[in-house]
Amino acid sequence: MKITINPKNFDLDEKTKQLVNDRLAEGLDHLLRDFDPNLLNATVKIEQFQRHGYQVNFSMSLPGNKQIFAKEEDDKLSLALSKLREDVERQLETITGKLKDY
Repeated sequence: MKITINPKNFDLDEKTKQLVNDRLAEGLDHLLRDFDPNLLNATVKIEQFQRHGYQVNFSMSLPGNKQIFAKEEDDKLSLALSKLREDVERQLETITGKLKDY
């Protein structure tokens, strides 16, 4: 899975890129193993707020016109990404279960 990161109100550094990759790409690979990795593109938008921490949005299209979208907020980016991964995992489990039923 290829992840495009779009930051807003902060500078994207290598540490943040690695954090997103560790929490999302590597964390979701086991649920995406039935799909061609070259067809999997996700977008992660990270917005930093002065008083309220971070808002993280995840969107991805899967073959068969299936869409995944999740949004989480937290004071810490790592916690927001962990919550986001859990939400995306639930959606992927539902979608991949339905795809296997065909």
